[in-house]
Amino acid sequence: MGESGSYSDPPKPVGDDGVLFVDFRVNGYRLANIDTKEGTAYIELCIVFYWTDVRMEGWKQKVLPPDLWGPLLAVENKRGTINTRQFTFDLVDAATGRMKRGLEFTGCIDNVVDISLFPFDIDRVTCEFFSASSWMSYDQTMTSQVPNGQTYQLREVREQGEGDFFCLCWTGRVHEWDLLGYSYELFSTTYSFGQTAMLFNFSFLLARKTSFYAIKVIFPLIATSIMGACTLVFPIDELGDRAALSSTMFLAAFALLFLVSDQIPKSDTITTIDKLSLAALLLLFATGVQGFLLTAFNEEQHGTINLYTSIALVGAWIAYCSFVLLQASSQRRVEIGHLYADSSFRSLSRDIALYGK
Repeated sequence: MGESGSYSDPPKPVGDDGVLFVDFRVNGYRLANIDTKEGTAYIELCIVFYWTDVRMEGWKQKVLPPDLWGPLLAVENKRGTINTRQFTFDLVDAATGRMKRGLEFTGCIDNVVDISLFPFDIDRVTCEFFSASSWMSYDQTMTSQVPNGQTYQLREVREQGEGDFFCLCWTGRVHEWDLLGYSYELFSTTYSFGQTAMLFNFSFLLARKTSFYAIKVIFPLIATSIMGACTLVFPIDELGDRAALSSTMFLAAFALLFLVSDQIPKSDTITTIDKLSLAALLLLFATGVQGFLLTAFNEEQHGTINLYTSIALVGAWIAYCSFVLLQASSQRRVEIGHLYADSSFRSLSRDIALYGK
């Protein structure tokens, strides 16, 4: 044991490799408020560290030194303030000096979603942790980082009795999304000025539930298009009725665009919903114009021309919408397949099922 004030120094490495290893694991307590429009998500994650401090071997006092060194991580992609709370700092084995620290991180992080397949999109909510051998004392009054080099190295937990790397600590329910699993990457980088940083990116992988948008947007769009196409069976001489129904359905489809635009960010990306909306608007516009164009032909030709143009318009609309929906759902399956094929991916279906019992 050192003198008072010396405990703020990092502990000496244990072993012949001369490296101070800090093992860690993750507890996931909550993922919520995934806001596609604002590009944010709310997380509650806990990082639990384990390391050996030889200065604590044989420690018999009930209270640890206030300035005792402990590892620290910071969230890089925070949106606003991330609250960091220390919920444990203990000597778990006095015989070996094995230490344990738990830090809870809560707040909003940046989460930009690729909306090109919306509402068939998937999301990777990533919390980016950073440490330049950062540390904070037991009483949380002292904190710093190393300007050059590296004093400790992070790695996944491996000691018996220190738990699994990840623990799901809630039901796994996320509004509007299905939680598929998680992945992570841990690596270090050395900057030109000599500082070595450790980066830990932990990601929740999710797929959007399409049922809400299928009921609230896709089905109304299809129904509106079909209702508008009904004008094609109106008598040719009833142009006023045909135009009235077409314009009414056109305005209804246009209103649905504003309903969807409130849910997604402004972007130059054409989404699946945009494609379906455009198809509906074009069909309704074409049905409205068709009756006026027929007046340019002889009355004997109206029936034949109306039949063929109606079949062409409705057939093209059905083919295009089917292609768009099949393409989006197929691409979604492919992307989910890539996630499951990734060696770093870990499925959470079993954990979520256990919570449901």
